[in-house]
Amino acid sequence: ASERASERASEQVDAGAMDEEAKSALSRRGMLSIAASYILDWITVVVLVAVYVAVDFTTVEARFFNITDPELAFPLRGNTVSTLMMIIIGFGVPLAISVIVEIIFAWRLGKSWNWQFDLHHATLGLIQTHAVGLLFTNCIKRFVGRVRPSGLVRKAEGDKDWNLSYVSGHTSFCFAGMTFLALYLSAKFGIFSDDGVFAALRRTKTSPRTDPYRGTFPAAVICLCLPIALSTYVGATRLTDYAHFFADVNGGAGVGVFAGIIGYHVVFPAVSVDHAHLCRPLARAARIKDDPTGIHEDTPNTSAIRQDMHEEAVIDAV
Repeated sequence: ASERASERASEQVDAGAMDEEAKSALSRRGMLSIAASYILDWITVVVLVAVYVAVDFTTVEARFFNITDPELAFPLRGNTVSTLMMIIIGFGVPLAISVIVEIIFAWRLGKSWNWQFDLHHATLGLIQTHAVGLLFTNCIKRFVGRVRPSGLVRKAEGDKDWNLSYVSGHTSFCFAGMTFLALYLSAKFGIFSDDGVFAALRRTKTSPRTDPYRGTFPAAVICLCLPIALSTYVGATRLTDYAHFFADVNGGAGVGVFAGIIGYHVVFPAVSVDHAHLCRPLARAARIKDDPTGIHEDTPNTSAIRQDMHEEAVIDAV
């Protein structure tokens, strides 16, 4: 039992050493080199976007509707949130804020912060989020073919989107980007961290705060509530513009949240784990550095190590 435990611990230490070497190598690589190493991820994004474009040329499902239905005869209004503004809110704002956050971390942590690798992952995750969200949204729209509240007027004026009500594209796009941003900010600033809020930025200080959780709620309001509130506002405008029904907006929000969660967690760890402010490869390397044997992690391998160590302790006691 002792030999098995030693061998497994040695394997974990070797893995930790390799991860440290990989981390050091990554710090010397530029953005294009990093992107090239994730070529399969980028190709997948391109494929999803290509499928999204192809779906746009398919025939919309011919769904029955009553031309005397008053629910479909609302007046045509302009978009309170234009398509350009939707793109800015759902993509431009998260990308710009991630750049600002990288500047803050680079300023506070100096050369120890690998901003190029982290920014690459944030950009990749955001683009993956929208690739998933756009494809889901477009497929559902064309398969369902639901008439908009102002669909009869739109159809009479030759609007090709008159029967693409479910789900709301504006809502799904903004919720996708804002969900990604909310998760990104909550992890970077330790909203759910056991170390407390702003823990990652306090590591250069000599004395920790006596109460590391002070200020968590205002930070959560800024990092979590504001992004979701902004995307909720966009969804609400789709109702007041008579562009969608309530179910369309709710469905779009669901698709957006799903896409944001997927896009975030394929490049960053869960927001409550140790080193959540790092992208997944660097977070793993940091956890192995903190615990080279890995015996505190909950995996089948580490559980076996703990069991072997327990059996060894029992044998020694006997």
